[in-house]
Amino acid sequence: NGTKLSASYEYRYSFFETFFLRDDQIHRNNVSLERQVSENLDVYFSDQFVSTREPTIIESSGTVTTLLRTEFDVIRNFATAGFVRQLNDTTSVGVEYTNRYYDYEDPGFSRILDRVEHSVTVDGRKLLREDQGLAVTTGIVGYQFQDVGFSDDSTIAPGVTPDIRDRRSHFLFVGADHLFSERLQGSIRVGVQMTDYHNTPNDEDVTNPYVDAK
Repeated sequence: NGTKLSASYEYRYSFFETFFLRDDQIHRNNVSLERQVSENLDVYFSDQFVSTREPTIIESSGTVTTLLRTEFDVIRNFATAGFVRQLNDTTSVGVEYTNRYYDYEDPGFSRILDRVEHSVTVDGRKLLREDQGLAVTTGIVGYQFQDVGFSDDSTIAPGVTPDIRDRRSHFLFVGADHLFSERLQGSIRVGVQMTDYHNTPNDEDVTNPYVDAK
């Protein structure tokens, strides 16, 4: 049994000579905890807090195609907790909860982007290929529930509040993780997403296929 705890804090001050950009102060806190409770059970927790105006830091994953920089502070917090249970030498199950929180001081961004996201993922993993004790290919099947609630109380149009975009989604997926080399790993998920926009006048339901590869 073992425990791994890490924590970090970063402060950065950015000065802009351009008169129409205000100076930016970035605060970033990271905390993570991993614990092997038993030979077959691992639990983990992480939290990432950021206060900044820089869009590439607010959304630190994925490709940023439009830089929505605001001259007001933005608070963003990501928290994750979960566990992985090893059933046998090749099979495991995992449960993970994720919370994402966004709070924009800029009223224009606040009414369209302030939100809280909750998601719960349950998946099963099967080791398909192993090389010298290292997992090379792992098959995955799983389910995720996601609830997104927009939290600003202003209006985005006459008689329309941000919570009209609230949604609840169900994801069913299969996929695989593959280790190509010590420095290169890839994953793919293929499935279906069923979304309920429960605050729309017609209580709209949308079903779409999706593919996520990285």
